[in-house]
Amino acid sequence: MLKTIPKNWLTWNCDVEENNSFVGKLEFSWRDTTGKILTQKSDYRVRYKGLLAVKFFFDNYENRLGYAEMANPLIRVVKLNYAETQYQLKAASMFSKKFILQQKKQTLGIIDSKNILDRQAIIDLPTTLPLEFRLFVTWIVLWFWRRSERNIT
Repeated sequence: MLKTIPKNWLTWNCDVEENNSFVGKLEFSWRDTTGKILTQKSDYRVRYKGLLAVKFFFDNYENRLGYAEMANPLIRVVKLNYAETQYQLKAASMFSKKFILQQKKQTLGIIDSKNILDRQAIIDLPTTLPLEFRLFVTWIVLWFWRRSERNIT
């Protein structure tokens, strides 16, 4: 199980641990249009495009590894494509911070906050999924939380 450790209260950038060992970092740009996923083996980039039909592109600076797209950002349902496999990431309910990752309508795992006011995420996704993909999914969930927090303040 992965968990995020926020750098501080002023940023959404965080370290990611698995079994109390550092496995990576998630970073967000100031304007929400790009981000980075850093692991011990490689660095990845997330780019955001679109206003109504939003897309996230995930690459290792040379090759596109996957992408995610939302038909309507207000509904919080994301179609993911990674390694030519389709997934769906969706909010558990309208006001919940919890997100569910599915493949062919079968639940693979969840990402939820440690508590309602905390930025720390608990990521319960199968270890059979590559680490970079689990971090990409987590980055998207944190992007939603960040956007939601910004809309409240």
